[in-house]
Amino acid sequence: MASNPDRAMLVTQPYRYAMRKVDGTLALYPNSKVIEINTALDEEGGEALAQEIFDQSGESARTFRVTISEAINRDDFIDGPPRFMLNFPEHPAADPTKIYTVIDMKVRDLANRTVLMVRG
Repeated sequence: MASNPDRAMLVTQPYRYAMRKVDGTLALYPNSKVIEINTALDEEGGEALAQEIFDQSGESARTFRVTISEAINRDDFIDGPPRFMLNFPEHPAADPTKIYTVIDMKVRDLANRTVLMVRG
């Protein structure tokens, strides 16, 4: 197996992370949660992704766990995280006019299902 020097360099680099926050968010929204997204991005890419998610979140955001009946693969994230409009007629907090962004996913290959965590 050929070794990839770029991958080797990434793996040996020290742990990095990017964080975006507004002072007072927890005071205004005490149920707020930290969104942690593990990626292989460099510092510039991580900062850009953190800023994009922060900008799209608005002042108040909701998260939902959704199961869909097909597997999503990594290629679906090439142009950015997938975004959906949710239709939960029995859940008044899920605004059907809002666009929700995928922030986490777990693929269940054997069941041909994907469990998504969406935020918007």
